[in-house]
Amino acid sequence: DTWMPTRRWAWVFGIVGTVVVALTVVLMAVADTWPTQVALVVGSGIFVALGLFDPRRFKKPSRILAPMLAFALGLILLIAPLPWADHVPTEAHPGFGESWRIGVETLKVDGAFGSGPGTFTQDFTRFKSPAINATPFWSVTFDRASSHLLTLFATWGLVPTLLYVAFLLWIGYESFLALVLKRGREDWQTVAVLASVWTILVAAQAVYAFDVVLNVVFWLVTGLLVAHLARGHRLVTWAAHGRVALGMSLGFVVAGVAMIFALMISTQWLVGEAWVARAGAIDGNDIDAASRRLTLIGRAAELNRWHAGYARATALAHVGYINALSSMSTPDTEAINHSAQAAHSLSMRAMELNPFDVRSARVLGQVRLALAPIATGMDVQALDAYRGARDLDPAAPTSWIELSRALLTVADGASRALQGDDRRGDIVGALLSEAETSANKAIELRRSAQSLYTRALVLDRQGKLAEAIDELEILAIASPQDAVLRFEIGVLQLRLGNKGRARQAFERALQIAPTYANAKWYLAALYEESGD
Repeated sequence: DTWMPTRRWAWVFGIVGTVVVALTVVLMAVADTWPTQVALVVGSGIFVALGLFDPRRFKKPSRILAPMLAFALGLILLIAPLPWADHVPTEAHPGFGESWRIGVETLKVDGAFGSGPGTFTQDFTRFKSPAINATPFWSVTFDRASSHLLTLFATWGLVPTLLYVAFLLWIGYESFLALVLKRGREDWQTVAVLASVWTILVAAQAVYAFDVVLNVVFWLVTGLLVAHLARGHRLVTWAAHGRVALGMSLGFVVAGVAMIFALMISTQWLVGEAWVARAGAIDGNDIDAASRRLTLIGRAAELNRWHAGYARATALAHVGYINALSSMSTPDTEAINHSAQAAHSLSMRAMELNPFDVRSARVLGQVRLALAPIATGMDVQALDAYRGARDLDPAAPTSWIELSRALLTVADGASRALQGDDRRGDIVGALLSEAETSANKAIELRRSAQSLYTRALVLDRQGKLAEAIDELEILAIASPQDAVLRFEIGVLQLRLGNKGRARQAFERALQIAPTYANAKWYLAALYEESGD
């Protein structure tokens, strides 16, 4: 009634507010996540306490009903989780203890001012515990800690984080004075609303990892709250204090431009995420699907040119487009070359934007390997990228697996290219030896199907067929319905001269997958040879 200029404005505000509240309740009931439930309980609880403390603030008693219902709903959701909540995906981060340990290690190595803003990925890959390899998240590279404050501690460092906490404590103290000791303020209710929202956002920083949007919201609310708390003013006469007035005017302009810039970045990021999500929902690997994915991800990258993640995504989208073009009956050579150049340029761009991000190094390696059939020397350059990824994240089994497989690709290429060359054995042998070392390191970090299969491939190239068969047999026992493993065991048994065992492996592969054409062909050849 006080803020709205006319009754029509009040009606519009009431309708919009009702819709927002209703949507909030519905979405919170669907998501059923405890941070939002705590936020609802705290926020509505402040309003309920206000109504009980000073009912005269609410001219109409019915206005306290909505916060009370929200408070009750928040308690119910917090105590009794809904049965369908398990189907809602959650966002994973390192645990609080692991995040704190990474921050402490960064403090020891990089000093009191941390590794720099936005460098948590670098800190994570440098200092993460090898114990993470025993979890389902062993192949994930995290770009933030479990809470915003712990992310700041690792990236900004101890001194800036303590200054930031002191700033938050000062605002909290001023809010306490304004709400408890100076209750006669005419803007008491406004401060109460802003302080309650601000308190929730500050608490969220301790338990939740913020993104760009949440940061913008936090600083908007902080600015509004500080504007009300800092009520003192000073009159500056232009004629007497021209420099001061000009400096203040410039400060307002700079602050306004910075705010607009932050809002633009936040909006662009949201739009980019929406386009990437739409691209991810496109099924199929045909030329039309690949083209639509490339278009959507390309738009997102255009909006976020300084974001390495979008550059990586667009590079991989170009690789998918190249694969779709290559599968056509008459491939468009010009389009393939154009996408190849774009994929490599974008992957290099991602490395330039964030050279310490292991994900950029891995994507650069993937792109170079994918382009090896159409660009001479790309497979060798891919080795440099994968070796860089290994150095950035030595505790990740993925780094060693990808390096080992890249070495196998280069070894195969060298074996074909150096036919009749005396150096062939030494060069190929050195590559395979490094590949075996990398595969063994991956198994040491995490004994997984990927690492065991990679070592089996290395043993195959080295001519150690019996050992390669043993590795594949272990995997086949763990995955009894994998026809490909049975087929590959059959091929190795055939190369070793064990035709009976090869025949059994091919027959087992066809029992699992009756339309497996390669297994049929090999089995038919064995039947023919035996006169069957």
